[in-house]
Amino acid sequence: MEIRRLNPMTDEALLREAFLWDSNAPDWYSTSDSLFRPDSVERYLEMAHNENQVDIGVFGGEMVGLITFDRKGDGIFEIRLSAKRTASLQTLTEAAYQVRYQIFSIGAKLGLVWIAKRNRHIIKLCEMIGFVRDGVTMYRGTHSRKKLDGSFIYRPIEWVRLITTREQWLAEQKIAA
Repeated sequence: MEIRRLNPMTDEALLREAFLWDSNAPDWYSTSDSLFRPDSVERYLEMAHNENQVDIGVFGGEMVGLITFDRKGDGIFEIRLSAKRTASLQTLTEAAYQVRYQIFSIGAKLGLVWIAKRNRHIIKLCEMIGFVRDGVTMYRGTHSRKKLDGSFIYRPIEWVRLITTREQWLAEQKIAA
């Protein structure tokens, strides 16, 4: 496994590929993902050029994951994870753990993620690498499910916030030593 920072100029093809990973995702996922993700690959690439954004590629021969850090304040980062449907959960977990270690070792103070509550696998991955639910939730957007009679049920999407802090990371380092 290899992880490296992507350059939006020289790695544009990889960023385009990552944008397309979710094109065949289940409807509930596509609906929730569209609330925070740009609606076009051009907008996605434009965001990659923002000085407050860092994209880290996860490679297992080919790129299988993308970890995006969006700086929200002094040492505070909102983090997003994208992955190919065929990506190994173990590879993604190891990469995310290494990246978490690196950002705190260079001075980050807080990382946060917003995940649709229904996306239990990604919540579990985040918890495995040291993120904790801080009790903050929000409802944003709706997804639909077709009933047997052909009508639709619309349900709000519940988002849970998970955080990881420098203090928590430092405590983990002491325990490991």
